[in-house]
Amino acid sequence: MFALAAYFRRHELGRRLGTLPRGGYSIQGIAKGAMADIPELPAEAQRRIKIAIERAEIRLRAEQRACVREDSFRPYSGLKELDSKRSAAASIAYSLAIFSEKASEYWKVRTSHEAFRDRLVAAREAVLKDVQQRWGNLNYDLRSTFEAVCLPQVWTALHQELDKWLLRSLDEEALRLQEANEAGPAPPEAATVLNGGDGHGADRRKAVDAYIDEVFSRTGKSITRTDIWKSARYKSRTDFERWERNDRRATKTAGQRFTRILSEKPHLK
Repeated sequence: MFALAAYFRRHELGRRLGTLPRGGYSIQGIAKGAMADIPELPAEAQRRIKIAIERAEIRLRAEQRACVREDSFRPYSGLKELDSKRSAAASIAYSLAIFSEKASEYWKVRTSHEAFRDRLVAAREAVLKDVQQRWGNLNYDLRSTFEAVCLPQVWTALHQELDKWLLRSLDEEALRLQEANEAGPAPPEAATVLNGGDGHGADRRKAVDAYIDEVFSRTGKSITRTDIWKSARYKSRTDFERWERNDRRATKTAGQRFTRILSEKPHLK
């Protein structure tokens, strides 16, 4: 634990600890630092993360004021001590609130397990540095207590949360591989549709429209896109819509399933 605290002291940020304005960083300063590791995300996603950061900051500031108290061993001396248990709990709540919000947004735009993992590791390191800064206005003794007792607990909590997200990602990866294996290779005559045609999804939309028209003209039965994605054993339209518009998040399994439907035309049978 003390070795980990020494690690953090050796890797202090550019601005020296102990030189911060009384009361800590402003909301704008912390938010900017906490957002530094975020890759390109939609504006709404970045806004949600900023809101989560500001909420966490407000709650942490309230706790910080109660964490520094009169030294219980030397009353009336004017000396202060850090409530390490409360400081650790407040810092963990602050860190997990920010990290979890980032992980949730990264999850929505993930393209591979490896890329998702790298983003989470970067997010964890950014949050650790951020929470260390938040306590940077303590004097040397109180800061040493925080780094030796509280900071390792924050690291452990973040690491456990990171592992939960990584296991979720690996579970989905394994399921995707299993589905791909069950689906088998796509029919060769459907290669043009599977590859996206014009690269913007127009060929796929045309192919779907043509299939719907063909079913109606040959059977008199009206089907919709919902019938198509349900036939592919999906419970929502998300994967179908991603595949149809040639979204980079569309999975290979989805491509194989929907291409097979357009090729084998089960609604005509």
